Amino acid sequence: MHKTVLMLCVLGSLGGCAHESTMSADSPEKASSSGRAVNLPRAKPGSLLSRVDQSRLKAQLQKAPGPINVRNQCSFRDDTGYHGSNRVEIVNGEVRSLATEISVPERGSCSFETSGFRQIQRTPSIEMRSPTDGCTVRIWQQGQQVTISYTHCAQRCASAEAFKYVWPVLVNTGSGSCS
Repeated sequence: MHKTVLMLCVLGSLGGCAHESTMSADSPEKASSSGRAVNLPRAKPGSLLSRVDQSRLKAQLQKAPGPINVRNQCSFRDDTGYHGSNRVEIVNGEVRSLATEISVPERGSCSFETSGFRQIQRTPSIEMRSPTDGCTVRIWQQGQQVTISYTHCAQRCASAEAFKYVWPVLVNTGSGSCS
């Protein structure tokens, strides 16, 4: 019997992830990707899941995005002098290329390239990790915004102090701009 783990995250007034449930693939409670009917696991009385608006949650799950697809090149600058550039190509959740340069005023710059990274997750978000220094890249999409974040990557900066000021890169797929 095939088992699937479903993490139900509740948006809105409850916030956060509400319940983790294990289901059998041959049971009537099947998770679904976009466009198909969604039947949720039965909630235990008194659990957080029992207080969730089931119809709203089903609608959100039906609209769940598929794999990330984006191709973009952009640059950004703010009033403080923080600036950078980003080039990304992702096809069907597979990162083909990613290059980010960020310059932090009075602290130095950081450079992130896909070479040397191993992609370890494709959906619902992307995760890549460098086996040599532990630098991790996480990419996720919410509507038209793709977020690219970096963690444990101080070695890729001119100074460890510069990395403390590196923010995620936000790419607007509609306009092609980034910040």
